[in-house]
Amino acid sequence: MNLSTLEMSPEDAAERLKEYEAQLAGERRHRGRTVVPLIPPQHRPNRRRLHLFHILWEVEKWDPTPPVDPALLRHIRGDLWSVVATWDLTPLERAVLAARPS
Repeated sequence: MNLSTLEMSPEDAAERLKEYEAQLAGERRHRGRTVVPLIPPQHRPNRRRLHLFHILWEVEKWDPTPPVDPALLRHIRGDLWSVVATWDLTPLERAVLAARPS
C-alpha cells in the first residue's frame, strides 16, 4: 500500500477484502491471551466510579506476558480521553502477575 496517496495495489485490496469477509463471517485469524495489569492503590478509583475508567497497555506478545507501562484512562466524550495515571511495573510485579492463575 502506498501511504502517501492512500492507494492500494490489487493484491493488498484482495487481502483486505478476505480479512473483512472473514470478520463478517465471525472467523478469527489470530487468537491471543494477555494479562490485564492491576491498578496500583494510589491510582485506583473508588468502587462506585471504577466503571468510568479503562486500562490501556501495549501487548508485546499475545501470551500471558505482563505489560510494562500501563495507563489509566477516563473517557470524556466521543474520541476524547483523559490520561489519569501511568505507571511502570517492576520486574517483581510482572513476575507476580505472570504467576497468577488466569
